[in-house]
Amino acid sequence: MNDKSLFSPTLSCVPFTPHDDGNRLGMSANFLRQSLVLTNPELPYASTDYLEKLTAQSSFLIRAKKDGHLLYSDSQIVIWEEEGKIRTFKLPNSNWEVIHRPQFKAGDIIVRHRNIINDRYATGINASVLFIPYKGWNYEDAIVVTETGASKLRSISVEEYEIVINPNQIVTLFPTLGQHVIKGTELFTILDAVQNTVNVISLGAQKVSMHVKHTGVVEKIVAYFKKEALPLHQSSDMFLDWVNKYSISKEIDNIKKTLSKVDLSYSKTIKQYFPESYDLPSPHSILVKIFVRTVKQFEVGDKLANRHGNKGVCSIIVPDSEVRASDGWIPDLVLNPLGVISRMNVGQIIEMHIGQIIHTVKQRCLQSGDMNALFLLKQDLNALNEQISINNLTYEIDLYEKFNQQRVLDLCQKYEVPVTKKYEITSGYPFEAGYGNMYWFPLVHTADAKISFRADGPYQTKSLQPTSSDNIPAGQRLGEMEIWSYFAYEAYNNIKETLEYKADDILAKEAMLAHTKESGLFPVQPDGIYSNHLLKLYLHALTLDLDTESVISEEELTKVNMNLIDIVVEEEE
Repeated sequence: MNDKSLFSPTLSCVPFTPHDDGNRLGMSANFLRQSLVLTNPELPYASTDYLEKLTAQSSFLIRAKKDGHLLYSDSQIVIWEEEGKIRTFKLPNSNWEVIHRPQFKAGDIIVRHRNIINDRYATGINASVLFIPYKGWNYEDAIVVTETGASKLRSISVEEYEIVINPNQIVTLFPTLGQHVIKGTELFTILDAVQNTVNVISLGAQKVSMHVKHTGVVEKIVAYFKKEALPLHQSSDMFLDWVNKYSISKEIDNIKKTLSKVDLSYSKTIKQYFPESYDLPSPHSILVKIFVRTVKQFEVGDKLANRHGNKGVCSIIVPDSEVRASDGWIPDLVLNPLGVISRMNVGQIIEMHIGQIIHTVKQRCLQSGDMNALFLLKQDLNALNEQISINNLTYEIDLYEKFNQQRVLDLCQKYEVPVTKKYEITSGYPFEAGYGNMYWFPLVHTADAKISFRADGPYQTKSLQPTSSDNIPAGQRLGEMEIWSYFAYEAYNNIKETLEYKADDILAKEAMLAHTKESGLFPVQPDGIYSNHLLKLYLHALTLDLDTESVISEEELTKVNMNLIDIVVEEEE
């Protein structure tokens, strides 16, 4: 990057770092790595010149190294020639776009991510923030978000779903290109899945389904298989035609045909990027990948962060009218003032005031049409460079530039930007509160990703733990923190249920299911959690005798299980 930088490339893009604690800057690097792709991102008002340098070195922006021309491009790959040398780039998903031009010169953009603005990667938005307690809703690290702020934080993602289909399986449901799917919709339904001989009650459950995690549109389908393996599959002709339609080999053939018209040697080169032998679980299986494009609305429980290591979870989304200032100003985020003092990341406060100055001057220039104020502000900030694209304005400040309190106050006074505003949120009288403009972005830790569900299903053959995946919803083990939370609230019945009946107490689970199906009686007393038996087996293998009850083998467990079911049926008769 640059010999002057002592930080990582990511942190070198953060302004006002001399005013931040090093631990918080380390957290900031992780936050920037976990940021979502916004629908309408913005360049930060304050940045450093490393942002442009880092973007140029990343795969988010691909430029031509020499003069050349475009050979081929589609949703999968772009191929171009530079003075006799072929260059290719595989597009990960639809968030990348190809700049279509027949001829190009060295330095011209070939491919770029949708979040590239003015040759810089834009992660978040310039959010208007207010530091003030709000009825306890921003206690600790919680963040209050207004309706306007929530609308700016919509994110877009392309989710990839992958499923393997074996010859002995029959597919009864499969998606179509362009299909609109809502959360929970089944993408695939497969019958004749592998059975589990241990779970007696679930022997008849042969259905395997794949569900959509978020509402979106199916924008891409790719099928990988060997041509000779397709006739071995027992699925319907309709499904086999569907697989053949989205075969990756057909796309490869189209690329080769197109390139062979230009030069036959080009089509031979493509083999190294799309090998004919796919990495399949077995030579007779079919691998299908589904890409669903999703636009996610920001909601309560989603996580936010800024570039100085400050983070928080949205606790409530309030109407704009509830936090409107006396002059009509509406913040996007309402933050806790105590969240800065203990963490010593004062750089965000400086960014807040400088960002508000830049935002105010920008609005004045838009109204008057006079750009002189922006050039004067550049001199006052000692800015290295600025993009005078009025809609995407960013001032680049030296990485180690310091802004003490008096300098910030002098700039606010010079450009007639108040340091505080009067609010009447929590008390009956107005008081001063700090406000400004700060760069914030949502993280991958969304509420949807944290919510899971519990269901009855098959067990793993060896460990007898509930099998859980995207394809097979089944029992779920609770972690240590969840168990202690149950204890804290004295929810002993929940502990008993989640660790015994719904987890790996096989005998109690089967008995409970049998009683529920046949008579509806209260389930029998649990025999014991199978994890304990598994632990005894491990210790027994180490020649350690606990001098406790004997360990139940799998054969004995199955035998007792079958006898228990017979007894239940006889009692009902």
